[in-house]
Amino acid sequence: MTQRTWTVAATALLGLAFTGVALSRPPGHRPPASPSHMQQPGGQARRHDGRPPGQQGKKDGKHKDGKGKDGQKNGLGKNARGKKLTPPQRIALEKAARNPNVSPAARGSISRALGGNFLSSADRQNLAELVAGKAGLSEDERQAVQAALDYDAVRKAREQRYLWVENATGEVVTIHLLYRSLDADGQWRWAPAPPDRPDRALRYRFQPGGKAYLKRDERNRVAAGQVRLWVESASGRAWRAYRDSDLVLTGGEDAEQETAEVRTWSLRLTAPPGGEALAARVRR
Repeated sequence: MTQRTWTVAATALLGLAFTGVALSRPPGHRPPASPSHMQQPGGQARRHDGRPPGQQGKKDGKHKDGKGKDGQKNGLGKNARGKKLTPPQRIALEKAARNPNVSPAARGSISRALGGNFLSSADRQNLAELVAGKAGLSEDERQAVQAALDYDAVRKAREQRYLWVENATGEVVTIHLLYRSLDADGQWRWAPAPPDRPDRALRYRFQPGGKAYLKRDERNRVAAGQVRLWVESASGRAWRAYRDSDLVLTGGEDAEQETAEVRTWSLRLTAPPGGEALAARVRR
């Protein structure tokens, strides 16, 4: 299959110290839209302090404008937190849904929020309009709608991770990636192809010492819950632990996350002396 390839200079894309990243994808491929709390175009990656992004503690937090340090919006305002809806909030949402000024589409969005479903981009827009006062809801009802939006954003952030890769092998490596993420309709799907099509995986070429987030296009990072990921070096060495099985990026303490900031999963690749395979160190 003929693939379209482009190369981006590291200084232009990431501001990090490596020669370049080449990414390939099948012609006609359209990357899935991110959940609404990540749909705004991301800014350029900021200077890194040398530690894996997922290990930087509070330095990975949000700015006062509701953006993370990478410049990407998290979908919440200044109080970028969201917890499970309380019984009073659920009652207020049910009351809002019975308001005759609320459109059928917005009622459906409220129903999906009450049912525990991920909200689509359209759902979030419907609810945001209710918060803005377009249906004349009471203050308690509008606060409950906002709480539903906040909790949806947090749930999506819990379930997905950015992917950071460091190439410490001393040679050029190619990373192959298939990933499962939430689309604009709030549904999980694999991109750019299902796991049984490894020939259609995204490909990233890292120079020795290269460090970067994996991106789904020129501006937006991949955010995924599961991946199929494998690596091959120029000398023929490889790491294929998750070529034929799913690698889950979240779990454990992620269930306690209460902010809509998407955290980072990192992979450091090395080449043990005398070995025929690459080695990888994973951090969440």
